[in-house]
Amino acid sequence: MSSPSITCAIDYITHVKRCFFSKLPIVNFETIYEKAAENAGQYRYRLRLANGDFLAMSERFTIEGGKINVTKYSFHWQDGTGQLRKRWDNAPHHAELSTFPHHLHNGTEEMVLPHPPMTALEVLKIIGDN
Repeated sequence: MSSPSITCAIDYITHVKRCFFSKLPIVNFETIYEKAAENAGQYRYRLRLANGDFLAMSERFTIEGGKINVTKYSFHWQDGTGQLRKRWDNAPHHAELSTFPHHLHNGTEEMVLPHPPMTALEVLKIIGDN
């Protein structure tokens, strides 16, 4: 999923939403929050997939020289029964991890692993490949 030329926040938000719909079999898409200024933005979406999986995705970002800099994120993925599959986030807890504040909750809230920073586009690739 290469990014087109991103010159402002609305370009990035539009690109992310297009990727959602081209990569995932979405049956319900809900915008909780969306804000785009010239060089900064944030969003929070909830998605239900055809297989029953649920995604809650949020990013806060800036754009500097056409490059996206994600400053805050949370990508929560659970199956149709409500079981956590994965949640990537950079909430400032789990200071013991080498990738602090970036981490992954893998299968349960308690299973917390180091993880490099994530973006919505990286998460969409992972979920779309499953």
